[in-house]
Amino acid sequence: MRPVLFLLLTIWCSGAAASDDQTQTLVGLNGESHTLAEYVGRGQWVMVNVWSPGCSHCLTELPTLRAFHRRDEGGAMVLGIAVDYPGFGYPNHEELSTFAAENDIDFPLLLADGEAASAFVGDRVDIVPLTFAFHPDGRMVARWHGVITLPDINEIIRDFTRR
Repeated sequence: MRPVLFLLLTIWCSGAAASDDQTQTLVGLNGESHTLAEYVGRGQWVMVNVWSPGCSHCLTELPTLRAFHRRDEGGAMVLGIAVDYPGFGYPNHEELSTFAAENDIDFPLLLADGEAASAFVGDRVDIVPLTFAFHPDGRMVARWHGVITLPDINEIIRDFTRR
C-alpha cells in the first residue's frame, strides 16, 4: 500500500461510524430506492465506490471493482454510486445503463449528485474515484481517494479483520 495513503487511512479510520441516518435513499438503475442499511452491516465487506463514466481514473479501477465483487459471493461486494463528472450532478440514467451493460458492471449502481452521495455515505464526496470500505459489522473503516487496487482492498480487509 502506498505509505502516505496508508498513514492517512490509519489516522482517519479509527472505526468511523457510517452515517447515523442510514435511511437516506438513492435511486438505482432499476428505478428502485435503496438505503445504505440495505448493504452494510450484514456480515460482508462492502466497498462503496463513488465514480463517473467520464472519469479516466474511475475506468482504470473498474476491472478491480468487478473482480472484487465477483471473488467472494456473499462475503464481499461493491456498491457503485455514479455521479456526473466534473460537475458532481446527477448522471444521465440512459447513458449510465448503456455504459454498465457495455462494460459488464454487475454490481449494484445508484445515481446521485455530490450532495446526495455525501448524505448517503455520511461523509463528504468531493472527488472521484472515492471508495469507502465498510466492515461486515457496518463500521466505515477506510476512505480511499483515487484508484484502488486489489492489493489495497486486501490490505484494508486484512488490517481491519484483525481488530
